[in-house]
Amino acid sequence: MIIREHCAPGTPRNPDGRLPRLAWPQGCLVQWGERGLVFGPSGGEDKIVAFFEAFPADPQTFLRGEGETVEAAELAAWFQWMKISECPGHSFETRGSTNGGGFCRHCNLFASGVFPASEDTRPLEAQPLLARLFGGDPTAFERALEGLDKLIDEPPAPPSQ
Repeated sequence: MIIREHCAPGTPRNPDGRLPRLAWPQGCLVQWGERGLVFGPSGGEDKIVAFFEAFPADPQTFLRGEGETVEAAELAAWFQWMKISECPGHSFETRGSTNGGGFCRHCNLFASGVFPASEDTRPLEAQPLLARLFGGDPTAFERALEGLDKLIDEPPAPPSQ
């Protein structure tokens, strides 16, 4: 398991030295927080929850657990991981996606590149938000996350009056 730098014990975000409680696989990147934003349904309320995110290397995917506490969120992510790791055999379907990704019929694993990507011909408002924001650039989302981490860890000085 690899703990993302901003969650390492002794950092400003983890002064108490919290560590994951479960045995995540080797090479799995993990991160967590006590205040993650969850967008509500259209017209509904957004909410702030504790979260735990895991990025296993094999299979390469993204898991996010949410809960009242980071520990509960980790357990929610762990249940997802158990379902994926105990899958009898991944069998993918697009579920309408056009970006080449697919979902396993058995365990709901999402994997990139299992189908040929095709141009999304749906109206812009019907296309997934991340595709609209990042225009299909596979590195743009990671670069945006790195920029957010930098802003959180090193906030800019307030403007001088």
